[in-house]
Amino acid sequence: MRIPGFGRTYDVRCPDGTTRKVYRKVEDAFPLHLPGFKAGAETTLRDLMGHEVGLRAEYATHIQGLLYSLSELNESVMMSFRATYVGYTNEPCAAQAFFLRKIDELTTEVQRCARLRVELRGLVQLAVAFPNDSARVWEAFGRLVAEIGGPEVNQAVRNELGEARSDAQGWITPDQGQLGRGGL
Repeated sequence: MRIPGFGRTYDVRCPDGTTRKVYRKVEDAFPLHLPGFKAGAETTLRDLMGHEVGLRAEYATHIQGLLYSLSELNESVMMSFRATYVGYTNEPCAAQAFFLRKIDELTTEVQRCARLRVELRGLVQLAVAFPNDSARVWEAFGRLVAEIGGPEVNQAVRNELGEARSDAQGWITPDQGQLGRGGL
């Protein structure tokens, strides 16, 4: 038996005669995390992959950093959902158009988070399949960092600078009568 006034939602009758359904608690409408995501620092590669993963230490630390950044991005999107919903609940009749527009924008962000999660899984699989091909792994890492952002941006920049230095050294160092790798 349901007691009126004590459900998870209530109806608001608008001046134009339409009805809006509103959740009493924002947590019921929008949880803090997307399904399948754990929060922040407690997110592990096992959570991402669904099983234990053996990665080289140099990859594991930085990939864990990306996972943490992705978790922060997820939390930010969910907080935006919640803030938008709170605004809607204050005036559900007048805020309907705003709410629908924001939901559309935030849905795009949720899809982006899901795509980035798939790409991060791909990076882990690449690092497991080709542990000695650091150029390939760091290239994929750099692409993901550029999209996700967060603290791992510094590592991606260091990797790029290291590659640039290595390339420059190869071009500058004469090798058997030729000028570097490309020759003359």
